Amino acid sequence: MGVQGLLGALLTAALITAACGLSWIRRNITVVRVLGSSMSPAYADGETVLARRVRASRLRSGDVAVLRTETGPRAVKGSEVTYLPVIKRVAALPGEAVPADFQGRTAHTAGITGTVPAGRVLVLGDNPERSVDSRDYGLLPLDAVEGRVVRRFREPDRAGSS
Repeated sequence: MGVQGLLGALLTAALITAACGLSWIRRNITVVRVLGSSMSPAYADGETVLARRVRASRLRSGDVAVLRTETGPRAVKGSEVTYLPVIKRVAALPGEAVPADFQGRTAHTAGITGTVPAGRVLVLGDNPERSVDSRDYGLLPLDAVEGRVVRRFREPDRAGSS
């Protein structure tokens, strides 16, 4: 094999590797913009976070999860409704005790006590006065979980730029 053949083979291998890497990233990573102040002070409105797509079984109490649910914010374009992802802290998973200080804010959530049933998750915002969460809509199905937040993107400091 000549030099050109070797270079062609290396370029092909590099392109295949890049395509596989991009495919893996699309399946396993998502970027989410924080909407509102429900997770303040941990995450501010407008911040961008990186989340790893995980099965709900990989979550632990205290993790910050990305969820997509019909109780969350939505974008409407014509007759098409898209439910936007929300970010909440996992307070209790199936089989775990409902936090002692949990107080539902609606008649629908007032009776949530004991342990979280199978297939459900209890999520709370870090800023209770500004969060719509399980205190309002109750326990969510585990299939609402899209991932776990793993990193915050820092916006570049633009204060000194011209």
